[in-house]
Amino acid sequence: MVVGTGTVGARAVLASAVVGFLGLGGSGAAGAEEMAHLRPAAGVFEFNLHTASAAELGLQYRIGRNTGPIHPLLGAMATVDGAFFVYGGFGIDIPIGRRFVFRPSLAPGIYHQGQAKDLGTAMQFRTGVEVAWRLAGGWRVGVELDHISNSGYADTNRGAESLMVTVAVPVGRR
Repeated sequence: MVVGTGTVGARAVLASAVVGFLGLGGSGAAGAEEMAHLRPAAGVFEFNLHTASAAELGLQYRIGRNTGPIHPLLGAMATVDGAFFVYGGFGIDIPIGRRFVFRPSLAPGIYHQGQAKDLGTAMQFRTGVEVAWRLAGGWRVGVELDHISNSGYADTNRGAESLMVTVAVPVGRR
């Protein structure tokens, strides 16, 4: 779903966001994030490439409660081969039953290549989808697939995908 250029991924995230905003994504209210979360993640950068992949770590802060169905977020990721990406955007929680949440997100940011893949420009767009299981106390454990690309505005638009395991830790008050 989120491969090649950023166009396919951006369209999928946009469609998911519209569905979530309209409240069509499952039982419960759209935008059901209870509170702010600090979300560390670990996984693989460029996981679908047939050559080298790199370990990736990420950290994201998600603003929760009282922000409506769209939740602002700030984040950063880094790979063991020196790449990093700093971004800010938004995500939407779409409940799937009582325990699961589908969360599309979109965020522009600045990419530094290091020894990793050349994505064409520093300005990139991150589209992602996460499926998380809600635990007691507001914690979540999930899996996220994201795609970073310049969406075709530069001559080179290779894009890169990441597959991450996530843990969202509630911060602040309920």
